Amino acid sequence: MTEYHVGAEPAPIESASATTSQDNSTTSPVPYIIAAVIVLFVSTISVGCTALFRDVLDDTLDEYASQMPIISDTGTDDIDVLLDELLQDYPDLPSIDNDYDFDFTPDQNADIVPETVSVADALALNLAPYSTLIDDEVSASSYSGARQEVVDYVRSVVRADKTATGELVRMLRAASRDEATLEAKLAEAIGYARSVPEQEAFAAVPELGEGVSEDIMLALGEGRSFAVDRWGAIADELEAIAAGDADIDRLQQIDDIIWDSTEDAGDEFEKALATSARM
Repeated sequence: MTEYHVGAEPAPIESASATTSQDNSTTSPVPYIIAAVIVLFVSTISVGCTALFRDVLDDTLDEYASQMPIISDTGTDDIDVLLDELLQDYPDLPSIDNDYDFDFTPDQNADIVPETVSVADALALNLAPYSTLIDDEVSASSYSGARQEVVDYVRSVVRADKTATGELVRMLRAASRDEATLEAKLAEAIGYARSVPEQEAFAAVPELGEGVSEDIMLALGEGRSFAVDRWGAIADELEAIAAGDADIDRLQQIDDIIWDSTEDAGDEFEKALATSARM
């Protein structure tokens, strides 16, 4: 079972702010958990499903969305009821236990969750190249009080990553719109992803002055290394897609590498900023 988030169009790239950081969030995690359950439900059956399933899901998602705000922090009875009703109305859908784990049996779901995915379908998945940014992992408040040289370096990498991601999204959307030119445009996107680490912003960390400690330089170097790894993994994932009939488990593995590299880069940059702020 994969964890891809499926959508008609990839999520727009947005810059991070202090309110997007988990450290600054004051909202309950339950709505997000419920949202994740719903997205997981859609993603696991939408690839390769029939038009009837798509219509059913569109209708039921509206109902889920209207119910989500009333779910409490301590109970999930309402969502249980909704899921039970859905299964009663549509008994051919996969069964769900109390922990929302899908019971995918070979006979029942062989045609619903394929082991491979076509190029066109893979580009419809909300993969990491569409939806992750190092900027999302560095909260706006992290820059406050940090040494200007450190701030400037982190921002140069973060901005370059954001710009490159936006350009890649544009290229992948263009590739997905025209089957006749899909192969050529996807190859162009792969070449672009491979070239990103060669940009000046991703070069080795320059000397930032005598006042910048070795710990800060080490954190910046680690952040830069993870940023480069991120783009290498993005290119790897696109190459796996371009090969055709990509193995879903393999895509999930690479996607996880991209997410991890992105988070690690943000963590190291935040560490460098925090350390410089204490000097």
